[in-house]
Amino acid sequence: MRAIRRWISLSDGSCHAALATADAPLIQLGGIAIPYVPYPQSLPQEEPATVFSWVHNNIWDTNFPAQQAFDHVFRYSVGFGTTAENPTVHADELAIRVAAVTGHPLVSVRARAGDSSEPPARTQFLTLDDSRIRLVGVTVPGDGRLMVRVQSLADTPVTCRLRTPFAVARAVRTNYLGLAPSDISQDADRTIPVDIPPIGTAAVVLHLAPPQRCSRAWGTTGADQECGS
Repeated sequence: MRAIRRWISLSDGSCHAALATADAPLIQLGGIAIPYVPYPQSLPQEEPATVFSWVHNNIWDTNFPAQQAFDHVFRYSVGFGTTAENPTVHADELAIRVAAVTGHPLVSVRARAGDSSEPPARTQFLTLDDSRIRLVGVTVPGDGRLMVRVQSLADTPVTCRLRTPFAVARAVRTNYLGLAPSDISQDADRTIPVDIPPIGTAAVVLHLAPPQRCSRAWGTTGADQECGS
């Protein structure tokens, strides 16, 4: 038996499958073992491409007899993909997206915007250029600052580039607790490179540039406009 945190992925090199669960973290590959020494298999043959999910395994007749009944809902998400559909997507990347359905569902947030006769059909608040990097969360530690927490699911070091439409005056690399800050230089295209260790985490604090404010002075020749921070 193996314990999984959110998902398990299978691949034969050309076809990928992913199973995500939020309620049953215990899985077994290939067969169902009888939970007594020497743990023999209960199936007539091994099934290497089959994932068995244990909703519970405590069947001892001591303080948890098996006849105790209960009702519970177990949630699963399943996804499939092939290299023919998308040659750049790997099994783990597919699993990350599948697990997000139950582990991190979409949350609607009401946001105010300025008046516009033609609002954009689509806008992006934050983007990461590597699908193996998971956005854990965004918080506001202070006025004009955003803390972005990310997690790498890659087993090698990754430099992920972060992009936001906001004007960033300063970017600081730190950890989840906001400790050990170090400045990050923005690239020429205004992306922010973040180095993340294998299966590691990182956080970036974005110091946003103050918005531009304009004032108008009326004179005999018309209105003069001056803008500043």
